[in-house]
Amino acid sequence: MRSNMDNIKMINESVLIGFYEAEPCLWNPLDPGYTDNDLRRNALQKILILGKIQDNGDNNVTALEKRFKRYVNKYVKELYKVNEDPLKAYKPRWEHYDRLDKFLNPLFQQKISTCPAKTNAAAKRPPPSQGAGPSSANGNTPSKKKTLNPSMSAAPETAPHARFGKHVATVLDSFDRDDAAAAVIEIQEVLIKYVTKV
Repeated sequence: MRSNMDNIKMINESVLIGFYEAEPCLWNPLDPGYTDNDLRRNALQKILILGKIQDNGDNNVTALEKRFKRYVNKYVKELYKVNEDPLKAYKPRWEHYDRLDKFLNPLFQQKISTCPAKTNAAAKRPPPSQGAGPSSANGNTPSKKKTLNPSMSAAPETAPHARFGKHVATVLDSFDRDDAAAAVIEIQEVLIKYVTKV
C-alpha cells in the first residue's frame, strides 16, 4: 500500500508547483484567503483532484501541505545563497528555483536582504590577537573581555523584544536544519501578517 507522500510524489513537480502558484491563498500572506483555513484546505483538495490523487481525508492534504513547505524552505535556502554571494555569481542548481522565484521572490527578497547575512557576522568579529602579548604563568595568552555587538547590547528601552529574539534564535539553533527552516518560514508568515496591517 502506498503512503500518502508516495501518492503526492506521483504528481510531476513542475505541475505541482504550477497548481501551487495558481492558489495564492496557500503562499501569499497578502491574499484575503491566506488566513482562512477552510479556503486553504479546499485549495489543497482542488490540487489533489487536479493531480488525480484520490482524497484520503486529511492525510493527503497534510502530505501535500508538507510538500509545499519543503519547496518553500528549499527556495528560501537558495535565495539566501544568492543574496550572500557578494559577486552575485551564485546560480541555484535546483531545477525548480526559477519557477518558484517568479512568484515567491516579492515575498521573501526584502526580508532576506534586510536580514544580516551569515557571512557578515564573521566579518564584524574583531580579529584574533596576533603577535606577542602578555602571557600568563602557564604560557597562554590571557583572554580578553569580549566586546558586545552594539545591536545585541541594546538597552531594553530601545529594543524591547531583543531578548525574545535572542531566545527564538537559540531555539532555532537547537533544531535540525529542515525543522529550523520550516519554523523560520512560519515565523515570517506570522510577522508578515502583522506588518501588512500597518
